[in-house]
Amino acid sequence: MLLDSNILIYAAEPEGAFLSRWVEDAAACLATVSRIEVLGFPRWHLLEEMRRARLELLVGALPELPLDDRIAARAIALRRQKKMSLADSILAATALLHRLPLVTRNEAVANRHLILTNTPYGEASKTEVPKQILHR
Repeated sequence: MLLDSNILIYAAEPEGAFLSRWVEDAAACLATVSRIEVLGFPRWHLLEEMRRARLELLVGALPELPLDDRIAARAIALRRQKKMSLADSILAATALLHRLPLVTRNEAVANRHLILTNTPYGEASKTEVPKQILHR
């Protein structure tokens, strides 16, 4: 399963302990874009040292699926079809190309045209919608 950055961020908070089920799962991994989002937080220096250390530990412990040309091409296609952020399109493309469920708290991504999601906030499961529906 592919973990969105928001899952890692919430898991690093004291009240995010319930997310350990997803973060510690042997099948859990992250996309390069999620590592950038988590560790490249603009106000990183304002976070408490323990929270920074926890985020670094979580990110460092997960296998990472690198951004490659196939993912980039799929992300471009997704952005041409639907309005979505660059990071969300890369994350979605990574999940789709690797045929992984995406664990996210982002309902905008989860409820869009495509995503196969598990959410710790209400366990929804969706599958990719056929291409002809994407062009509505």
